[in-house]
Amino acid sequence: MTSVKHFSLFHWVSNMNINHRVRQIGQSYLGLANLMQVNGKQEWNRVHSPSPREANIRSMPENPR
Repeated sequence: MTSVKHFSLFHWVSNMNINHRVRQIGQSYLGLANLMQVNGKQEWNRVHSPSPREANIRSMPENPR
């Protein structure tokens, strides 16, 4: 009885963690979409700048802001 309770509690906690991560990722994507919508042409001009090397560095996903 106790072990089952313990397991279900652990399962619930791990589920909460997964949900939190998913929510975080979803919010960051929503924020990014919102930013792109607001900045629109500015962002496009910045990414597609005359210097291709700079644009490549900027468009890399693993590049920290």
